[in-house]
Amino acid sequence: MLIVAVFTTFSALSNAFDFKSCSDEYSVKMFKDFKKYAQKGHPSAMETLGNFYIVGYGTEKSESKALKMYKKQLSGTKEVRNMKLV
Repeated sequence: MLIVAVFTTFSALSNAFDFKSCSDEYSVKMFKDFKKYAQKGHPSAMETLGNFYIVGYGTEKSESKALKMYKKQLSGTKEVRNMKLV
C-alpha cells in the first residue's frame, strides 16, 4: 500500500512539475530513482521516465527512449485493466 501511495504522489508531482533540461545532482538522482521503479514495472514511473527522456531531465534527451517508456507504460496499463478482481 505504501508503494501505491508513493507512486500516486510521484504521478501527481510529475504532472504538476514543469520539467526542463537539467543535469544537476538532484535531477540525476530523480532520474535514477524513477528508472529503478520503471524497471520493476510501475506504470506511473515509466510515464515519468518518458517525460524525463523527452526534456533531458537527469539524462540526455532521447525521443526513442521516451517512446519506448510510453509504450511499456501503456502495455502495463492494459494488463492491469484486464486483470480479474478476486
